[in-house]
Amino acid sequence: MLIENSVNVAHMRTLNLGCFPKKVLEFEDSQEFLEQIIFLDYQLQLFIHNKLNGEGLVPPERADNIGYQTELLQMITFLSSVGANYHDSSKTYEEKLYFNVVLSQLHFLNLDFDSVRHQLLQLEVKVNPNWDYTPNTVINEFLASLTCRYYTLLGLTKDSYKTWVEYLKQVKRPFSKSQASAQYWTDCLYDKLAVVLSSGKTVQLSFKKDVVIISNDISIMGFSNYLLSSDYASLVDSKFHDEYNTYLESELSDFRHSHIGFPSAKENSNELEYMVGGMFLSFFNVSSRNRLLKAQNAKNFLISCSEKTYQSQVVLSAMIRVLIELKEYDEAFAAFKTWVAYEETIEEQHDGNIHDILQVIDLYGLCIEKFNPYKSRNRSKLFKYTSLETLITALDKYSAQLLSYLNKLEVICGLTYDSSDSELAKDPLSFLTTKYNLNILLPDNSEYVKIVSRAWYAMGSYNYFLVSYKCPSFEKLKNYTEIVATYLKNALIVNSTGRCTYLFQYALILAYKNELKPAMKLCKFILKQYPESFKTWNLFVLILSALDVNDKSGTIPSLGNQKPTTNGNGNGQISTETLRDLETFIKSALNIAAIYLSKNNEVPVEVRYDILQLKLTQMALWESIYGVQYVLDNLPDVFQLYYELFNVPQEIVRDSNLKMDSTINSTWSHRPSFIGPMEKKSLKQDNNKEKQSIKRLSRMGTMKSTRSEGNSELRSRSSVSIIERKILQELWLWTMKIYAKIGLTEEAEQCIVEAETVWEPNVKTFSSVAMLTSKTRKFLSLQECERCLEFLDREDINFHIREYGNSILCLAKLFVVDDNLENLIFISTKDLNAGVIRIKNYLERFLLSWPFGFNNSEIWYYLSKIYEMLDDRTLLSYSLWRAIDLEDSRPVRSFEVVDELPF
Repeated sequence: MLIENSVNVAHMRTLNLGCFPKKVLEFEDSQEFLEQIIFLDYQLQLFIHNKLNGEGLVPPERADNIGYQTELLQMITFLSSVGANYHDSSKTYEEKLYFNVVLSQLHFLNLDFDSVRHQLLQLEVKVNPNWDYTPNTVINEFLASLTCRYYTLLGLTKDSYKTWVEYLKQVKRPFSKSQASAQYWTDCLYDKLAVVLSSGKTVQLSFKKDVVIISNDISIMGFSNYLLSSDYASLVDSKFHDEYNTYLESELSDFRHSHIGFPSAKENSNELEYMVGGMFLSFFNVSSRNRLLKAQNAKNFLISCSEKTYQSQVVLSAMIRVLIELKEYDEAFAAFKTWVAYEETIEEQHDGNIHDILQVIDLYGLCIEKFNPYKSRNRSKLFKYTSLETLITALDKYSAQLLSYLNKLEVICGLTYDSSDSELAKDPLSFLTTKYNLNILLPDNSEYVKIVSRAWYAMGSYNYFLVSYKCPSFEKLKNYTEIVATYLKNALIVNSTGRCTYLFQYALILAYKNELKPAMKLCKFILKQYPESFKTWNLFVLILSALDVNDKSGTIPSLGNQKPTTNGNGNGQISTETLRDLETFIKSALNIAAIYLSKNNEVPVEVRYDILQLKLTQMALWESIYGVQYVLDNLPDVFQLYYELFNVPQEIVRDSNLKMDSTINSTWSHRPSFIGPMEKKSLKQDNNKEKQSIKRLSRMGTMKSTRSEGNSELRSRSSVSIIERKILQELWLWTMKIYAKIGLTEEAEQCIVEAETVWEPNVKTFSSVAMLTSKTRKFLSLQECERCLEFLDREDINFHIREYGNSILCLAKLFVVDDNLENLIFISTKDLNAGVIRIKNYLERFLLSWPFGFNNSEIWYYLSKIYEMLDDRTLLSYSLWRAIDLEDSRPVRSFEVVDELPF
């Protein structure tokens, strides 16, 4: 339906979304009755937000305060005088209803329950008003929200159970996502009804006894899903899940076999859409653990629904969500393209007006987030039949469309973000100290806030993929980088505390941009909110280590004045005192991790990996303080932590069906040992201790488990996942680098043997061999580099960006740094020049990957060497200074180690 171009309707549309008009404070002196009610409602909600901790329907004892009563009486007097200034004949029905519910809620908070009921009963309110009362959908939805608010308040005065159940019985249509205000009051009603049914959360809730009596499918499903997704999930009885599941299966069966057929052109029945909307609007709010309707069953039901509807966006949007949950991304992508075509047609027919703008933003945000190729970086491909270029072209279009919808929502709700010339834009953490949108009082866990913040985050993540993998030029790189930071900040302007993921990702981007102090402050904020975010602990320590290299002013937090004693082998640029402080931070984080693991039996593999990375950062700190030998002595602790984290016995991990001999004296099946006979002879005299250390690490998994009695037993052979094998392989390659640093080449080789035993040889092991042999066996190193690049240049596996960078760096070392004339790999100057030009092209192309290439000091250093050879003084100076700047703020480990699990 067309949206009337009137001021009052515009206000109602904003209120429907759960927001207040941006200029609401100016309404105090307005001559419009509706605007003055809006002003008082805003004052009421502001009072609830600031004084009552957001609880608008607080128990009387919480509101029994003289100071509160004085403020409430002032608002009651003001609103009553406003109502008296206008004759009833000049007031519309929606204005009368709005006035009544606001004044009634004020009386309720003032403990005047007689006045609450008296005020509400002055107006006859039907649960389902005449939807033909006005052709304006916005007004009808505004009335629906006020009606729900009316019955919620009415039930608080007398006959609570009867009032609320009678209301729920009569609800005929589910609320759309853009009816955020109506959904908020429905949740309030559900909450109060659950309290009554459970006798104040002391009695368990029964599906048959407490829910089915509502006898309205839409309300039964809405209330049941609310119970399963809220604090009441633990209060439902043992039969609740089975009884609700039986009910759902019966309802789905009835609808599949119902008389409803494909609609004719004259029919205008929305019964099926209401059923689908009522079922799936709250279905996805229930955690997968409590969700009863399986995704495959939901898909089958929606397919049958699509055969009985014509271009139904409700059915199609639910289908898209189910397909994504089933990981059928090609089908979901095709369905979303169809849905977008439907939406564009409807908007064109209605002069660009959008009925359910939050639903549109929500679905765009979901699909852009889930279809993002970044999620395919190091896992199996999400799409089997859709090419990467096709996907990127589509996502570019969808991102632009989503930005347009967000701009429209910004106008409707009066949202405020950073402007280019504002002072707030200069502060990357302004959202922590400044309330941008005073007209939005919704909590961070509200549907509105979650949808809008997720949309900004999805676009920021997609642009992060573009700047990392598909950046065509330095101009685009700068543009993409700023867009990523802006979009992620916008997500936090809307939702500053609701999602740890958003906060952490923004902190990581700030660290990549070398905005270290804001990143450090944000990490501290995150850890106060989410102390069990172990990747944040890791990032926090890495940022502090980078800050100390660049800032000796003492601004880094210190946990003690004790001066450490070192063995003289430290190799870092960071002050030893600061390193000891960071060591204390790491120790605290690992202690928290130990407590967390003891309290949680089912810990996601991502969290376990974050804890392991935290341990490796501790090793890097120890290396800087005490030297490499100290790290070698503590290597058993790292492997012991791995086996305890993943509960994997070593003999199972090593049996990888690769038909390789994994003993300490093994060599690769695909290459000979790269250590020459003379070198081996000289090394054998001094390497017995290190060799025995590798044997001990390799056998450590067979040791008796030291985990607490509450933890599970070591798992069977079939349950060891590929990810766990890959993590162990990465651990062996990390160990290889430790041995290589002090010249124990044979031990480093044996670490790669172990790595290729626990999991198949791949680009990581190839590049490790290449780096290890780059000084002693340059032809073998070149061969391994070529093997890596041949593998990585394939289109279907072009997301191994770190391995790609390692291979290029190894080539640069071979082509540019000739430290031993006897090991030169070029037989002529012509070959050398060709090799230099080739590696120059590789390096310059890799620079267009941010942050992996652009923030890599080694890349810039080798480019400076090449520009020096080519006598390009301008680029030489720029590259050299860029390398120096990056080295000046280099942490003890790369920030990349805290990124998502790379498997």
